[in-house]
Amino acid sequence: MGRRLLLVAVLAASLYTLAWGEVEQRIVVEGRGPALLYREELVCDERTFEKLLSRFLEDKEGYLESVVSNFTEIFLKLRKLRASNWTLSFNASYTPGVGARYVVAFSCIIHGAAMGRIERPTYAFEWLLIPLSKGRLDLYDFRYVSERELVYEGRVGRRLVSISLRFERPIAHCRYHVWYRG
Repeated sequence: MGRRLLLVAVLAASLYTLAWGEVEQRIVVEGRGPALLYREELVCDERTFEKLLSRFLEDKEGYLESVVSNFTEIFLKLRKLRASNWTLSFNASYTPGVGARYVVAFSCIIHGAAMGRIERPTYAFEWLLIPLSKGRLDLYDFRYVSERELVYEGRVGRRLVSISLRFERPIAHCRYHVWYRG
């Protein structure tokens, strides 16, 4: 149970709905030179948030080590990518008229997903999309919201997912790759 709960806290990719509540998964990836800045937020109900936070507080270092290990195993290892600057945070906030919001956020910098010249890299995304959706999602499922950003919003299995891919200049893409136009 502890390993499954941990995967939910950071990845949610292999799970659909928790026994105690649905989780909305929001992923933002920004292309910056040869690196990708990855940020994932899990928006959850109060009960789920408290369970995840209590697991973290029981063994902070062990929890973080497991997060890094699980993310590496599921997303990075097969493509031989690396990551650095790992962070994990728990945030509970309240807005009058709206109510409480509970978010578990995870971020890192991913190295090795950019190919080609530093000034005009091609970024690979099969490392993210194939494990996240079990091969059912590719970049043709995304829509342009600007010439620099692709977005997917919908369900992957029974889970609500939002993925935003943002870049410094206008982009083009194929099934799993994004590159700068021009």
